[in-house]
Amino acid sequence: MTTIATYEEATTAPTQEEKHDDLLADCVDQGCTVAGWSDSAPQRAMVEGNATALAFEAGMRVQLAKASTLRGCAELDDTWVDQGLTWYQVARIAATQAVWEVPLLIAQASAPVTIGPTSRILLQVADGTIFECSQGSAVTLNAASNYRGRVAFTARLVGTTGNQVPGAMAQARVIAGPAGLSVDSEATAALTTAARDAETNETAIARAEGRWGTLSGVLTAGGWRYVLCTPEAGGQATITRVFVDDTNPNGPGTTAIYLANAAGPASADEVAAAQTQASGLTIAGTGGTTVAACVAETVELVVDLLVVGNPLASAQAVTALVQLAGAVTGDILYLDAITATLMAIPGVRNVPTMSVEEDIVRPRNGVIVLSPTVTQA
Repeated sequence: MTTIATYEEATTAPTQEEKHDDLLADCVDQGCTVAGWSDSAPQRAMVEGNATALAFEAGMRVQLAKASTLRGCAELDDTWVDQGLTWYQVARIAATQAVWEVPLLIAQASAPVTIGPTSRILLQVADGTIFECSQGSAVTLNAASNYRGRVAFTARLVGTTGNQVPGAMAQARVIAGPAGLSVDSEATAALTTAARDAETNETAIARAEGRWGTLSGVLTAGGWRYVLCTPEAGGQATITRVFVDDTNPNGPGTTAIYLANAAGPASADEVAAAQTQASGLTIAGTGGTTVAACVAETVELVVDLLVVGNPLASAQAVTALVQLAGAVTGDILYLDAITATLMAIPGVRNVPTMSVEEDIVRPRNGVIVLSPTVTQA
């Protein structure tokens, strides 16, 4: 079986002297006496010739490695891709850890207990995933708090395995911590920071090539997004979303670009600055590029919540829904994402009624804006 070298191994060429020494060492290991060989001995010529050939082969391997294409690197291993990404001035997006706010309950006989930055508490869910206490400020569980409190926990390992469903967190076991401490199954855990897996080779390569397109004059949709949103490329940091219509909307070879900022459609000043930049990047032989503010697609959403013991649930639900719609950068706002957001609010037990019956599709030239009305059932 052939072993594929890592990038470091493939790009480290040993010298002829090092190969010569390695071959002599191999001779000794195999019981061959090398002491006393004359300068003209055929054995010495054989060793020196092999050392020269092996060093040349290693040098060629280094040249091939450094000249390989980024997509060719993906056929080897991740170390090759990571090195190839540096040629495009891009780094792979690393995996992150999930953070949960978990409701805890302490037995009265064990109270009071204060949980803070130095607390060593571990939770384990049914699939074996372990979460470590990461509470920044002190939380005291005593009679005044009804022996309950909400505490931050971070997944021990990076990756999406930490993105459990609230029901799984409700069944989590305390495997290390004060006596009498348990997860409060009457309250709902909330995922405050969703984790992501490390960027795949395919995604990282596509992102790198999109960025390279902006530097080489081939303006792909990804390239437009990079150049208009990145200050280092002349873009504006306030532009958070760029939607590209490359279906010849204004005639052959034309492109239409629609912009949004964190609050919604881009301002007139942002559009004007982006238009000036885009006009200077137009490729010879193609049609013009027009820039405009995106359209805000308002969707009325009425939700009935079944809530237990949380009078602030309605306000929290409205806030969560607005933030969810504002974060959508893809083409669809899925209803299961809305349901998951509502179910993560403390005290929410069910979402029995929702006025929208189909996933919400983003218009080609706009963003989704939810206008929610939330009632407690």
